[in-house]
Amino acid sequence: MHKRIRMRGAGCVRADRYGTFEIGGRELQPLLAEALRESCGGREGDLCLAGRLTLTLEIWEEPLAVQGGASRQEGRT
Repeated sequence: MHKRIRMRGAGCVRADRYGTFEIGGRELQPLLAEALRESCGGREGDLCLAGRLTLTLEIWEEPLAVQGGASRQEGRT
């Protein structure tokens, strides 16, 4: 079984000294876990799978409000 989970979105990115990483006001880790469960047929409980995670963050020079975009999350595949 080889699947890819793709998530895209834009918003205010915040990382603090406690390891909290948010995009658009939502913590990233729960969003990834939810996408993984959905990809595996919505199974409840703990999942133990082999995989690789690559995270790319494109940093904009200006605040999001100046970019003219609102916080959004596109569909997952």
